[in-house]
Amino acid sequence: MVRLRGGLQFCYRAGASGGGDRKLVDYDPATGLWHGTRRIDSGAGTFSDSFNTSHSRCSYPNGYTYDGIGRLHVTWVWRESTQGANHDLMYAYSEDRGLTWKNNQGQLVGDSRPDGKRLCLDSPGIVVVPIRRTLGILNTQAQAVDSRGRVHVVISHLAKETDSPTLKYPGWLGPAEDRRYHHYWRTDTGRWQHTELPVAVGNRPKLFFDRHDNAILIANVNRPGATWPAPIKSWGLPDASSFFHGYLTIMLATAARKWEDWQVIHREAGPFVNEMLGDRYRWREEGVLSIMVQETPKKPREPTPLRILDFRFVVR
Repeated sequence: MVRLRGGLQFCYRAGASGGGDRKLVDYDPATGLWHGTRRIDSGAGTFSDSFNTSHSRCSYPNGYTYDGIGRLHVTWVWRESTQGANHDLMYAYSEDRGLTWKNNQGQLVGDSRPDGKRLCLDSPGIVVVPIRRTLGILNTQAQAVDSRGRVHVVISHLAKETDSPTLKYPGWLGPAEDRRYHHYWRTDTGRWQHTELPVAVGNRPKLFFDRHDNAILIANVNRPGATWPAPIKSWGLPDASSFFHGYLTIMLATAARKWEDWQVIHREAGPFVNEMLGDRYRWREEGVLSIMVQETPKKPREPTPLRILDFRFVVR
């Protein structure tokens, strides 16, 4: 959900994972009503790879983000209806608040009007980074747009293809020690650049930019030797300790180095559970990054305190 001219836009999926369509709806504060519900993508089409063949899918967006001139940017991966990981990094943008969509080359490829063709598997020019399912790409990662309208994504997947991913969940994510965060960003000319971050991977990160376009990434990263309590570990989640006995990790990369100099600038010991959330509006308006964290429970289902940690950053 985003604020827009005093109103809101809300995006949601209609249908199940691997078989749903993405919809967008607008809220008008003057009337107090939601209106303009439109389907912006479709899960139709046939996809085949070394895993299997799938005849339906859903999109998992990293975000819907407006730039300074009102363009709406979205990146996503496809989740197939059959077992196996997500695949490929897709990109499209809209100049009319999500009614029509253009691909990386600026060609019209999606139309949300009733008789229009939705963004789908076969839409030309939307795959900007091919990523095979055998690399175990995770969905719903970090997205942000810098002051020049350049789109940035940080996602987690294997550094290289290994023999570990299988058709049986959760093997497709691969071994934790082989996973990395990967920063992909779009240049002014539409080329996509890539940098692999030299840090341990935790859970789904969040991405922010300061007024000089320096990038700040936050994530809950596993503490060495941490394990889940037995009742939760029995769920069989991969690398589950990244979400349970973690510490808040803050990473930085500078625009001057074209975001190739990622480094850890702060660790908050915790231990913390779940994903870290940052207040984007306070960051934008006050230059203070307020991060909400939750302390790790000592036993399953035990309530624990939420903490708000405030940070200011000076990049020299």
